[in-house]
Amino acid sequence: MSDTKKKSGGMVLFGVPLVVGLGAVLSFGANLLSFQEMVCSVEFGQPGISDACGAMGFGGKPSRTERLAWQNREAGSCEALRRHIDMFPAGAFRDDAADMLAAMRIEKTDVWEPTQKRLAVFVPGDGSTYADEASARAAVSGRAETKSAQMCKSFAATASYRFTAATAAATDWQCEPSASGYSCDFDGEAICDLSIRHVKEKEVCGST
Repeated sequence: MSDTKKKSGGMVLFGVPLVVGLGAVLSFGANLLSFQEMVCSVEFGQPGISDACGAMGFGGKPSRTERLAWQNREAGSCEALRRHIDMFPAGAFRDDAADMLAAMRIEKTDVWEPTQKRLAVFVPGDGSTYADEASARAAVSGRAETKSAQMCKSFAATASYRFTAATAAATDWQCEPSASGYSCDFDGEAICDLSIRHVKEKEVCGST
């Protein structure tokens, strides 16, 4: 075999892997036949290989920074998705974030907060008399407590309030002595301890 033929054969043997290697590089760069996705998605060496691809903008993969930001975002938070788009406007998860925002829903939750209402209450004596004024006051106070509870519970007839407790507080006493004893009228307030309902609205994007 002549030297010329030997040289030609050597060039062919050397040129084949060179062309194959060059073709692979060009294919990867041009993403021919989804070659980038295939290489960047191999099972071994992950997530390092995917992160490296994302850093170079290959294969539609996120960079390590974006991947961690996406994984650690608050689940269901629309604001977290908006921040992600602001931080990574051309990121791999931008379209996913935009789709979740487009499918945003509003969840309504009842929130109950304590509140207090005061109502005027007057309870006259019932005709009974007692040995002393203190006993007469105690008797009418008991009836004032019962009436105050009835008045306060009326708030719970609506869906906006829940009844907690009621207290009768006297602001004025009208007590009259008689030959048979003492009788008192109760004039004061029914203090109503209640819970009032507020509807809290929350944006939800994606699963929570």
